[in-house]
Amino acid sequence: MRPIVIGAAERLSRPELLRKTWRKGQLTPYLFPYAHKYENTELYKDVCASVKKIVGCTIPRELSPCEPFNSCKRILRVIAPQFGDDLEFAEGESRMIGSLFLAALFALVLALRTRWLIPSAFATILLGYGFRKYREREVRYGYPNFTIATSATIRDYIIRPTPSSDQK
Repeated sequence: MRPIVIGAAERLSRPELLRKTWRKGQLTPYLFPYAHKYENTELYKDVCASVKKIVGCTIPRELSPCEPFNSCKRILRVIAPQFGDDLEFAEGESRMIGSLFLAALFALVLALRTRWLIPSAFATILLGYGFRKYREREVRYGYPNFTIATSATIRDYIIRPTPSSDQK
């Protein structure tokens, strides 16, 4: 149920982009995890390289359309639980705002012929905008947290000497 609800909220909160992308026949570049914004940045390239190094292969987008973000979340839960918890909290916030946005959208439809139309429209626009910002923030903080956690883990692993069989 979650992918359907959050996917619907994602699409309905971006009407200006839907109009542009439907004409071109593609919708995904403007949706979560916003690969079009990050794929040309150095941070995104570092994240992809780190995920490939840790996982051992590149996960195709056909199998998981939210890559490398999903892999980042899973790896963060293992190597840096504090960053993983932070990312889960951000995800929970965006889900909550998305659910409220869909509820406000439903209330707007119900209020079409009543005096509650303007307050419902205002609440819907406000929650839709908030949902968009929370989703973007989730990704914007996720990639740097992953980079910090992996660089610290790799550095600690390289610096820390492993005991050899001679020293035992």
